[in-house]
Amino acid sequence: MKFNQLLLKVDDIAPNFSFTDHSGNVKSLHELDGKKLVFFFPKAFTAGCTKQSCSLQENYVDLKTKGVSEVIGISLDNQETLAKFAARYNLQYQLISDRDGRISKDYGVYRRKLFWKFADRDTFIIGEDNKILEVLKNGLRGTKSRLGLKNHGREVMESLDNLS
Repeated sequence: MKFNQLLLKVDDIAPNFSFTDHSGNVKSLHELDGKKLVFFFPKAFTAGCTKQSCSLQENYVDLKTKGVSEVIGISLDNQETLAKFAARYNLQYQLISDRDGRISKDYGVYRRKLFWKFADRDTFIIGEDNKILEVLKNGLRGTKSRLGLKNHGREVMESLDNLS
């Protein structure tokens, strides 16, 4: 299996995974109502990942009004690092540690360079039927985004508007 290309596309069923929410409840992606936003990022506290994560937080309430029931960020960082990242930037959505890379591999975003393992920066908008509605590759539509990572939340909002 190659880990250098995005394997999932629009209309594919999003791979299911379980996670423990902030209240300690175990949830499954496929059991959630409404649209879901699942985004992968390489490393907490790095400049690009911080911009991307904070931009989604700035648009969190608007995402909810657009029918997004859950926003889930996933990286290969450990849970302690992700908890500190969430606290430092007041991120209200779920951050999941994918230490073994299983979720990242299922979504086709797992990467390895020398000794460093990470998830590519990709965002999936998933419908209530668990089909992928849109994929924002590298957090950007196409090869370049006019908005950039600091406005990734706005770009997701535009995608949701276009899906309506």
